[in-house]
Amino acid sequence: MKNIKKLRNIKIDSLSVRRAVITEKQSVKSKDLINRSRNRFVVAKIDDNVTLYAMCSQKEYERTIVNKSTGLFFTLGDDTIRVIVL
Repeated sequence: MKNIKKLRNIKIDSLSVRRAVITEKQSVKSKDLINRSRNRFVVAKIDDNVTLYAMCSQKEYERTIVNKSTGLFFTLGDDTIRVIVL
């Protein structure tokens, strides 16, 4: 329910979406002693000077095939880039 309230407060003009082919994926273990979780990221190169790094879920990470999967990279008002693998 909390996430629904957050989505309702997002202004449509702050939504940013880019479509790109995923060129790399990486799973990094947290160095925090309390929380030893894994952070999963995928990378896409848009232009020669633009590279997008996005957080993704375990499900999206497993679905990703490097240089074959296309992802929708989006931001929802904050500066965190997330991805949906198509």
